Amino acid sequence: MLGMGSLEILVILLIAFIVLGPQKMIEAARYLGEVVGQLRGVAKSIPHMDLDEISKLNDQDPVRGTTPDYSVEFNKELQQDLPDKEISNE
Repeated sequence: MLGMGSLEILVILLIAFIVLGPQKMIEAARYLGEVVGQLRGVAKSIPHMDLDEISKLNDQDPVRGTTPDYSVEFNKELQQDLPDKEISNE
């Protein structure tokens, strides 16, 4: 767990218990549990995102598709300079 051993975790918990006290320690643990639960819920929902919605957003992007494809023009010029070799347009 984050490169920490059991001794380091025990020391952190002991310091938190001394600083917060028993009542605040329980409240902090409850809050931490809620946050971890919410983060797990978000992490589980990420793979279930609708890919169609994402592709629609990409299609609506005004910047996409505005960059000219210079490779085609470059390959044509290269074929003119070197007519004996076939150059693939990849």
